[in-house]
Amino acid sequence: MRKYLGWLNVGTIIAFVTTFLAISLIDPYANSLVDYGATPLVAVSLAVLIRKERVSPSAWIGMAISIAGIAILVRALQPPSSTEGYPHWMKGLFYAAISCVTGALNVVFSKLIVSGGIRRDRLMVLRMPGILVRLGLWIVFRHNNSPDTMSLFLMSILAVAGFAVPLFLMIFVFEHLEVKHVSFAVFLIPVFTFIASYSARKILGWQELLSYGDLSLSIVAGIMALVGVAWSERASRVVGEGDNGTDKS
Repeated sequence: MRKYLGWLNVGTIIAFVTTFLAISLIDPYANSLVDYGATPLVAVSLAVLIRKERVSPSAWIGMAISIAGIAILVRALQPPSSTEGYPHWMKGLFYAAISCVTGALNVVFSKLIVSGGIRRDRLMVLRMPGILVRLGLWIVFRHNNSPDTMSLFLMSILAVAGFAVPLFLMIFVFEHLEVKHVSFAVFLIPVFTFIASYSARKILGWQELLSYGDLSLSIVAGIMALVGVAWSERASRVVGEGDNGTDKS
């Protein structure tokens, strides 16, 4: 059961980081969310997760590379207008606080559902689409005074087909490959952040998508993130094989 608890913790962190970065991509007036509010909270969350998963100190190098790549990716995908003006830093802290409270409520309700007999891994697959749908509804109501039924329907389909199904399949495969949860989380952050920003802007054509932002910088940032994941995974495997899964901290 402990491994399922680990996946659940990762799911919560993915939800936090995806929400933070997606909002910063969508709303040019919410950049303080990342610059002032989310950064320390995400850093602490990742640190706690790394400690729980017994990742070696050398894996921090890979994590740093990945996070740097993700940060560059976020900046590369922002429209030019997003660099104009920053709100007060309190707005970022306010958004971060709301997200943390929401995440805490998710954990509480998750425990109640698990006590009723639902497996933790299945629960996460059900919970994560709900988080993305909530984010999608916020996007729709934020940018459309009267959202139509089709927008809500497409957002729901995206949440299930583009988020829950691949996540469930990757959990199944990665569990058998014994991939560390930390590496898995870092890999998913830029992927689902991009999905959220893509759906929010309603870019329907791939040509528009490729011409949006700095594509070359995005590619470099993506490579950085993947290199960091590989580095962390390699360091994690070495430690796991050397200490036989015991915690020496």
